[in-house]
Formats: sequence, structure tokens, C-alpha cells
Amino acid sequence: MKTYRLAWAIVVPAAGIWVVPLLVLGVATACQGQATTDAGVQVLTRGPVHEAFAEASMTGATAGVVITKAPPDPIAELPPDQRPEGGNVAWIPGYWSWDDDRTDFIWVSGVWRDLPPGRQWVPGYWAPVQGGSQWISGFWGDAAQTEVNYLPPPPEPLEAGPSSPAPGPDNLWASGSWVWQDTRYAWQPGYWMVQQPDWIWVPAHYTWTPRGCVYVPGYWDHDIVHRGVMFAPVYYDHPFYTRPDYYYSPSTVIDLAVMAAFLFVQPGSHHYYYGDYYDARYEGRGFYPWYSKQLTRYGDDPIYAHYRSMQLRQDPDWDVHVDEQYRYRREHVEARPPQTLALQVNLINNQRAGAPENVIIGRSLAEAAQSKSLPVRFTPVNMDERKQIQTRGREVNKFQLERKRLETAPAAAAETARPVRLQLPASPVAARSTERVKGAKTPPPMPVTPKPEAVRGKGLQEKPQKVEAKTETPKAQGKPAKAEATPSRTKEKPQRVKAKPKTITPESRKREVAPTKAESKPGPSRATEKMPQKVEPKPEPKRAAEPKSPEAESGPKKAESANESPNPEIKAQKSEPKAQPPRTETKQQKGKRKKAPTTEDNTKKSEEK
Repeated sequence: MKTYRLAWAIVVPAAGIWVVPLLVLGVATACQGQATTDAGVQVLTRGPVHEAFAEASMTGATAGVVITKAPPDPIAELPPDQRPEGGNVAWIPGYWSWDDDRTDFIWVSGVWRDLPPGRQWVPGYWAPVQGGSQWISGFWGDAAQTEVNYLPPPPEPLEAGPSSPAPGPDNLWASGSWVWQDTRYAWQPGYWMVQQPDWIWVPAHYTWTPRGCVYVPGYWDHDIVHRGVMFAPVYYDHPFYTRPDYYYSPSTVIDLAVMAAFLFVQPGSHHYYYGDYYDARYEGRGFYPWYSKQLTRYGDDPIYAHYRSMQLRQDPDWDVHVDEQYRYRREHVEARPPQTLALQVNLINNQRAGAPENVIIGRSLAEAAQSKSLPVRFTPVNMDERKQIQTRGREVNKFQLERKRLETAPAAAAETARPVRLQLPASPVAARSTERVKGAKTPPPMPVTPKPEAVRGKGLQEKPQKVEAKTETPKAQGKPAKAEATPSRTKEKPQRVKAKPKTITPESRKREVAPTKAESKPGPSRATEKMPQKVEPKPEPKRAAEPKSPEAESGPKKAESANESPNPEIKAQKSEPKAQPPRTETKQQKGKRKKAPTTEDNTKKSEEK
């Protein structure tokens, strides 16, 4: 036992890892840890961190990946028989998570959580989408808030790190964020704040949902090693968890201090991951170490920023040492931690030269409860109390389904472009006031944040137009079509009725009388006077007020052109050439006029003969 502690103390400074005083177990003690719980259940020493225990907040307000397979129903989970001491400690049930290596779901075990002051847990859920299922992340909302505001997606951040040097060694940079004000987004610049012992500042961020993005203001949370107890995830070889009498009770505790040395972030799933994700294929899947520059798009990871500020006081080259250790484990498979509890026990029992010392990630709950080196103290929980806690866990599942119903409603997709305020029931997992809880830790005061400022050309949302484009455009297109059809039919009916009596036949042509002097004066022609001007909504001014010419009265084609409708459909039905307005008489036109002899002309011709 002492020899192993000494070896660990030597290895850690050599590797340059000053994360926290890491918790270790002797080889004999670790060998007593159980490798499996039930037949067909694998206890994993790597996997996703329960998002209620550590929320990967700085991964952006983006939609999660879509899994082609639907998750099973939640497992009936019974809380363990040991719990941490504290008045604000609550049990938060587990959920299913997708594992790419197994191409199957694994169960993320529930956690004992020392709740962040003034916050309530809004659990995530699996939403059915086109092509499969999509995980919608949970978030820590304000405990006093009864309504949730769903906002349009915020613009890209305007900062890429601190804008000024740190005022002192104890200062941390809080990244800026967009804040919704009235009808647009305003940018709240980042700022320096003083680091607080045993507390981590979670900057303001957004959580994506099918209804819109939820803004989560910054808040204080406990240090990772003081947040409670996290249990190992499990994988089922067979779905015997569907039996009516089956229930699962976690029993393998994850060492939080050791976990911090193997912490990764996957922005696609908005989750922290711990354990062996060093192989190059995981980087291709979007797994990055917690210090990676790939994760600084929306600001530094809050857990990494907290530990970095603390460790740089002791080791100015801490960043370099952490990166060196990551690259060493990536190139040397034997230096990586085991992936299952069974492999961990086997590795310890057959420890060889050169084997990694930091292999103890999981331990049994009984060992953890008896340990004097852990930062938490356990208290037993009888069966009646466990049943009551299990009942509250079912209430969390009901609250989860209610959130799913509101956010995945049919109208949710159309309302993502504008702010929507919905009322959610109170969460069963909410922190009580620290003044009412005996021995509860009081959080530090809230930092003074700069005022948001509007940015020209950024953050303005055209929310009414976006809604109309998605929902009301098909209706708007239908209405004008009907409006266009109605006047066209109105035009056709009067034109077709009036065109028949106005058509000049050879018989009517004989009755035509040569124009008189009075008729040759400028004014509307007879054909023009008979036009249905009252029926036609838009008569052509030129043709209605066209001065009379002898040609317009003499020829039948000219009379028809005067009554011709402006509607192109009527023209096509008549198949007549378009009449041109008379300009000057040609010789042929004058000859046509001479072909209509009068009585005097006939008398002269007879005299000449």
C-alpha cells in the first residue's frame, strides 16, 4: 500500500500532472473490486460523463448527431444504499447513450449530485427525428424560473480569447456571449474575474432544442471532486433489463480525481468523456482532450480553465506537460487506462514492468464508503428511503416527457425563428436555498458583467419574415391565384356577350352610311360608344378616346378592332390580326373609299357615255 503510493507520487511530478491530489488505492484493495455485477452486464471504466454531473457547456448551440437506431425504454434504476452527506444532495437517474465502438446503446448510470446553488435540473431526452433519434441535452436552469424562453440561434461569437492581459494570477477569463434584447441579439463582451477555491464558474451559454435555443446565464458550480458521486456506465449483452421484475442499482464508483487526467470533450454530443479515447480514430469522431484548441471556438472549457489557473501557480509549464502526456499515451497503447472494470482488475493482478500506474479508475461503493481519503463522506440509506428516492426518480422521467412533448410539438419547427415563451412544471431536482440547508456551502458573489451592446449588422433577427416563409407562404400563394382567376373570368364573360352584336356582317355593311361632316369631327366613334366600358375594369385609354377616322367607320375589320378586348385569350379565340391605330391614308385606302360610288357619280358616268 505505501509502496504503491510512493510510486504514484514519483510518477505524477515526472509527467508534470498537477491536477489535484489524486486518489489512489493499494493493489490488494483494488483487486477486491468486483469485475461484473450480473451475468451479461459489463462495467465500463470509460464512457460519457452524466451531463447533470458535468455539462459540456462551451460546445455551441448546435443540434446533436442523429442515430439511426431508437433507444430502449429507461431502465428501472434503484439508488445505491450509500449516499454522500449534505442537505442539497439529490439522486438524478441515468439515461441511454450511443457507443460507436459497440454500435449499440450503453446505460449512463445515475449520480448523487450536490446541486449547484440556485439551479434546477432540466433533463435531456431522445427525440424522434427523420432518419432516427437525436439526443437533446439537459441544462441547469434557474430554480426561480417557471418559464423557458426559446430563442433563435445566436450568431457566431465575436471573441477568440482574452482581449486584455490578466490583472493578476488569480484571475480567470469569462468568455463573452450573445444576449437577446427585445428584437435582436446584443453582444456581451468577456471579462476577467477572480477565481474562487472549490468553485467553478460556468459561463453563459446556449442549449439547442427543437423549439429554439435556451439561454443559460453564468452560475457557480462545485469543484469536480466536490460534486457528489459518479458511477460507472454499463453495457448489456442481452436486453434482460426489459423484464418486469428487473431493476439496476449502480455499485462501481468512478474516481473523480483520476478521471480528470483522462478527460475528453465531444462537441457533437455535447458531452464530456473520460477514459481511453487516445486512439487516432476517436479524433476523427470528434473526441478532443479537454485542453484542445479545437474547443475554444465558444470559449475555454470551464473545468480546464479552473484547474489550469490553479496548477500554473505551482508549475508554469503545466500546459506543456499535459500535452506531452496525452501524446505519449496516444503513441503507446500500454500506457492507456483500461476500458472495463474486468480489464482493470486483470491488469492490476498481473502488473508488469512498464505498466501504467494510474489504472485505478473504478472502485466498489463499499470501498469508497470506507475510504478516509475521499473528499466526501457517505451515510447509509435504508430500503424505504431508497424506494422514496426511486419514486422521485420517476417524477424526473415524467418531467422529461413533459419537456419532450412541448419542444417536439408539430408547431415547434416553425417557431424556431422567433422567441417563444413556454411554461414548464417545476423540476423535481431543484436546489434549496443555502440559508435553509444546514452546513451548505454559500457560493461566491456573482461577478460584475459588462453591459450587452448592439453590434451593427450582427444579431438582428427578421423573425416575422421567417415565420411567414415557413407557414404562411403556401396560403399567400393560393390567394393571389384565386384573385387573378376571378377578374379574368369577369373580363371574358362581358367580352364574349358584347362581341356578338358588334360583329359587322356583309348585311350590316350595306346599311352603313357614308360619314357626314358632323361625324368626321374628332370624337368617339359609334363602335367605341357601344363598348362595355363599365364592365371592363381597365379599358385602354388610347382606344377608348381614339379620334374617329373615315377608315375606322368604313371597314368592318376596323370596327372589330375598335371592339377588340385587351384580353389576350379573347384575341386568340377570334384569331384576328391585331389592329393598328390609323396614322395616314395610303393610296390603296383612298382607292377603297372611291369604290363606294354615290348617286352623283353614277349620273356623271352615264352622261360621259
